[in-house]
Amino acid sequence: MFRGPIVICLVIGLAGPLLAQSGDAAEGNAAVACQTAGYDLILMNSSEVALPEGTELAWAVRFARAEGVHTLNRTLEPGERVVIVAATDPSYLTTDTPCTVEIR
Repeated sequence: MFRGPIVICLVIGLAGPLLAQSGDAAEGNAAVACQTAGYDLILMNSSEVALPEGTELAWAVRFARAEGVHTLNRTLEPGERVVIVAATDPSYLTTDTPCTVEIR
């Protein structure tokens, strides 16, 4: 009986890093998703809370050997997107190319 809750906690604890590898990042109640589109990178606030101005979003597209940090210059409301133009130049990528993002 005692082992059940421990196993469940371990599975939940491991799920977060796995989700982050698929293009999502979460910190507290905030979450950001990333997607590649041609030479551009799209970062979307996929949570129900606003990300304040000054929040840093560290992103990486390993396939293109591209990475960077984007600092929000305005509040990013839930569902809003930021497009980083030519982030992966010279690599033209399809929308299914994996990318990661971390809220700092």
